[in-house]
Amino acid sequence: MERRIERGGYAVVLSDPVLYVDNEARRRSGHMTHALAEYAPGCLIDFNANSSAELYDGHSTNGWVEYRVSRDGGFTWGAPETCCLEKGIRNPQLALIDGVYVLHGRCIGGFFVLYTSRDPGVWDEGYYMAEKPGFCYYSDNIVLRDRDGKNRLLIQYSDTYKGSCVNVRHMWLRVEQ
Repeated sequence: MERRIERGGYAVVLSDPVLYVDNEARRRSGHMTHALAEYAPGCLIDFNANSSAELYDGHSTNGWVEYRVSRDGGFTWGAPETCCLEKGIRNPQLALIDGVYVLHGRCIGGFFVLYTSRDPGVWDEGYYMAEKPGFCYYSDNIVLRDRDGKNRLLIQYSDTYKGSCVNVRHMWLRVEQ
C-alpha cells in the first residue's frame, strides 16, 4: 500500500517499506555500513555490513562488507557477495565516476579512508585522505561536470578539531585514464 503526502501544488507518494536484508534472522548487524549507487541505467549496487550483532552493540565493520547487484532498477537483487576492505569502513559513501567506483568513509580508528576499484568485488588497499591522522564522522559526495566538460567528484567530510566538534572540508577527485 502506498502513502500519499499532499503538499501545496504537489504530492509525495511513498511505498510501504520492504525488508531487504534480514539481519535479525541471521543474528548479524548491518549498522553503520550501507551505500547505494546506479552504475548503469537500471543497474544498482548496494553495500551492507555483515558484522556481529554481539560485538560493539552491532557497530563493528572490521574489514569486509557484502554487496548485492540489481539489474532491474531495484525490483530484484542478486545473492550477497563479499568484498574485503583492508582498513574497514563505517558510514560509507559510494560514487561511480568515469568507470571507477569510489568508496569513502571513516574506518577503524575513525580515520577518513578512500577506496577505488573498477570491480566492486575487489578494492585497493585504501588511502587515508586526511593530511594528518584525525577523526572523521560523516562524509558525502556528488559527481559534477567541470567547466571543461570533465567529471569531478566533490567529497565533503567532517574533520574533528576538538572532541566531537568538527570542521567541514571539501576535496575534489578526478580520474585520469
